[in-house]
Amino acid sequence: MPGHSENLSKRKGCGVLSPSVKTSTDVGNVGFQEVMWSVATADIVKMSYGDGRRPALCQSEVAKHHLEVSMQANTTKAPAAIRVDLAAIFVSLELSRSKWLVTSLSPGGGERMSRHLVSGGDIPGLLDHVAELQRKAEVRTGQSFRVISIQEAGLDGFWIHRVLEREGIESYVVDPASIATSRRRRRAKTDRIDGEALVRALLAYNRGEPRVCAMLRVPTPEEEDRRRLVRERKALTNERISHVNRIKGLLFSQGVSGYEPLKEDRRKADEAVISVHWSAG
Repeated sequence: MPGHSENLSKRKGCGVLSPSVKTSTDVGNVGFQEVMWSVATADIVKMSYGDGRRPALCQSEVAKHHLEVSMQANTTKAPAAIRVDLAAIFVSLELSRSKWLVTSLSPGGGERMSRHLVSGGDIPGLLDHVAELQRKAEVRTGQSFRVISIQEAGLDGFWIHRVLEREGIESYVVDPASIATSRRRRRAKTDRIDGEALVRALLAYNRGEPRVCAMLRVPTPEEEDRRRLVRERKALTNERISHVNRIKGLLFSQGVSGYEPLKEDRRKADEAVISVHWSAG
C-alpha cells in the first residue's frame, strides 16, 4: 500500500520473526496495525513450516533445556546411600503376657521367614532359640553371623532390650506408629503379620533406607526411675481430682454446694453440712 512499508526483522536472540509495521497519519482505519500483524504472523508461520522444519528455539528455551539435562545427569550420578552387604540374622519379637512370637530371617534360608513360640517371660528359652538359629546358619553357610533384633515399645518396657544387649545381641526398640502400612484397605492385624512387618522394617533400616521407622532411644535404668516418679505422681494427682469431683457431686445432689474437700477448714464445713442435713431431715 502507498505510504506504508512492512519490515520483517528477526527478534534478538530468537529465530522467530516479528513484524514491524509503520503507518502514516492519513490512514483512517483504526485496526490497520492489527490486520497487518495477523497477515505477517501467518506468513511467518508458513515460511517456518513450509519446508517441514521446526522454527529455531529462543535462547531462554535452549538454556532451560541444558539446565534440565544437567540436573538429570547429576541425579543419575549421585551415589545411593543404601547398604547391600548385610550379613546377619534378623529377629523380631511380638510380646504378650502368655507367649512371645519370634520371627526370624537367616542367611542361607532363602526369603522364607521362620516363626517360633516362646512362653512369655522365658528369657532362657528365647536365648536358646537364638543360639539355635546361629548354629543352623553356620551349618548352611560355613560362617558365623551376628543377631539383630527388634521389638515394639509397649507395656514390657526396656528390660528385654537390656537383657539382649548384655548377651551380645544388637537390639532395637521401635515406635509402632512409625512403621509404614498400606492405606488402600483395612489391614489385618495378627502376631504373624506384625512379626513379618517388623523384620522387613528392620531390614530396610539396616540397609540405610530413610524414613522407614523411628527407633527409640532406650533410657538408662536411672533415667527410667526418674520418669517413674513423675508418672506415678501424675497418676495419683489424677486420682485425687477424680475423688474430689465425686464428693462434690454427691453433696450437690443433696443440696449442698460450695464444699471444697481440699481446704484446711473442711472439718468445720463438714459440721455445717451435717447440721444442715439433719435440720432439713
